[in-house]
Amino acid sequence: MGLELINAPATGDPGKFAADEIRREAIAKGMTLDGNANAPRVVLSVEKAEGAAAESYTIRVQTEGGRRVITVSGSDAAGAMHGGLDIAEAIRTGSLDSMKDSDHSPHLKLRGIKFNCPLDERTPTYENNKGDAEFRNVLTMWDMSFWKAHIDELARSRYNCLSLWNLHPFPSVCDWKALTAEVWNDVEIARSSAKR
Repeated sequence: MGLELINAPATGDPGKFAADEIRREAIAKGMTLDGNANAPRVVLSVEKAEGAAAESYTIRVQTEGGRRVITVSGSDAAGAMHGGLDIAEAIRTGSLDSMKDSDHSPHLKLRGIKFNCPLDERTPTYENNKGDAEFRNVLTMWDMSFWKAHIDELARSRYNCLSLWNLHPFPSVCDWKALTAEVWNDVEIARSSAKR
């Protein structure tokens, strides 16, 4: 079985990501991407309908000249990507042939995760130092291949927000030994004076 994939330029990088996912799933299922005249055609496009929510999309299934045509129309590039990812999942699960017309709109505007980043061994983390995971993962935080894989997986899960957290970097950029002698003693004096 083959597949023809058309990705409109308006889908931008999000559409390219979805098209790559479709290709990957199609190849994994043994589908050819030669675009023969009998192969189903998948079209990714952007068509902003009035009043359409951001990241929404429609899937329309038609038959044109005996060929099945599945058109994903996103309200924006992210919507086209989400619809394209639906197509990739349908290929992976073997349900492409049973796809029907559908309309999709996100229920939540922001969907994402909070990620605690250990950026440096000298910076305190959110843990109370019972383990060493934060120290073992410092180098991972600076590895761009980790972030590419992680962000790709967030996109596949339809997340659109990544909130990166770490404690204030102040402890990493200041000489605490020098500050302790000048600042912390004053704090202790102030507390002692307040009790009197």
